Amino acid sequence: MKKIYLAISEKESSGIDNILKKKFPESEVLFLESKERVLEAIKSSFQMIISPIDWIDIGTVESIKPDGTIIILDPSKSGSSVEGDRLFIYDNLDRFRIDILTKDLENGNLQKNKNKSLTKQKIENQNTQKNDLTPKPQESKITETKTESTPKNETSIVIDDKNSSQEEGNTSKPVNLEGYPHKETKVKKEVVLGPLERTEEIIQKNYNYDRWDGNKIIGVWSPLPANGVSTFIINLAIFLNKYDLNIAVLETIKTRPVLKSKLTKFKSAPEGWISFFEALYTKDYKPEKVKWVYRGVDWLPLGNNDLKGKKWTSEDISRYMQVLKKCNVGLVDLPSEVMQTYTLQTLEHLDELWIIVDNRYDQTSEWINHIYETLGNFNLEAKLIVTRCYSFERAERIAEELGFSLLTTLPSLDLEIQINESENKPLIDHINIKRRLSPSFEKIAEHLLGSHYEKYRPSFWKRMKKLIPMVDSV
Repeated sequence: MKKIYLAISEKESSGIDNILKKKFPESEVLFLESKERVLEAIKSSFQMIISPIDWIDIGTVESIKPDGTIIILDPSKSGSSVEGDRLFIYDNLDRFRIDILTKDLENGNLQKNKNKSLTKQKIENQNTQKNDLTPKPQESKITETKTESTPKNETSIVIDDKNSSQEEGNTSKPVNLEGYPHKETKVKKEVVLGPLERTEEIIQKNYNYDRWDGNKIIGVWSPLPANGVSTFIINLAIFLNKYDLNIAVLETIKTRPVLKSKLTKFKSAPEGWISFFEALYTKDYKPEKVKWVYRGVDWLPLGNNDLKGKKWTSEDISRYMQVLKKCNVGLVDLPSEVMQTYTLQTLEHLDELWIIVDNRYDQTSEWINHIYETLGNFNLEAKLIVTRCYSFERAERIAEELGFSLLTTLPSLDLEIQINESENKPLIDHINIKRRLSPSFEKIAEHLLGSHYEKYRPSFWKRMKKLIPMVDSV
């Protein structure tokens, strides 16, 4: 069995291993965890190796003269290039994924066998024609005669054939088709894309951002209900847009989806909009219909039919999360309380988990074992956000007792949120509420951007520019 080696982690592979398995079903896909293992693989017999530039010495590769294809990932390059018969360089894995999905990577030996098979068939057909010595039947002689029983103006057909009594023939007059217009009929073959190919096309058409400088995917979850996870994410996303970042919000599978209903209070859904999941399997597939932009943020809510009669697989979840790989900040709206299978499958794709708690410390503390066990299984970093906070010292004490670092606190806005439920604009559009939320959101932005915070922090004129077109974007 031929071997394909991936010198990248399974998390970084972004499903490329599954693509290769489908493209080369007779090959075995293996992961390599060190530079030494890559060198061993190059010296062995292999079909393909995908490795970062740090683990490949091109000089060594040329001296070894490997028998397989080597794909090198070098972010310093732009696009893709060919360095020899078997050496290809890509600036990122996404570009290679597009090539492998769209270009003909059929094995050369298989192509030769295919040509041999066609040649053999052609020879057999020629031999069959040469050996076919069956005599052709004599053509019948057709004459026109007039008989007494036939009216004067009519003509009867008489077949002058000695063997006519032995076999019946076609008695119709021959029709000359010369001069008749001949129209070629072209049959258009409909290409039906599978979920994997549709995912790639949806991302390329809707979420292939021009600028890309870092990527963080954050899941937001609460162990207790009614802590305003969705409301927090919506207002934070709109706030972060002022930093000139690519922001996307994704709603994971939950029994009671709310993101779509909240967004349509502010503005109607785009005409003909369909959810990402629906686009994967619908017959009327139009990738551009998945796009939903509001206030400069990309939104991916669940659709009305996403949970009807469909059992989503881990592959479906993985494809869904791929949408966030190209944005700067991806915020994932996770269902509160016990983490079900779908939620656990989503955690595999997160960089951080933000846990929203309030003053209900006794009830929250009952979740400690569940939280720690879950985080341990996924090697996931967690931050705490304390909402309905009246005292920062109290929030620090809760974080310390729960054993998590405190990211920020949120003021108590229960009454304002209740009033906002009947309004047609986000909570943060109220100036007095924005003033209360801004310090907390600024701290979150500083955490997300790290050393790039000052670079992306908007100046006064940038903020004014954002405010001027606000009416048109609402």
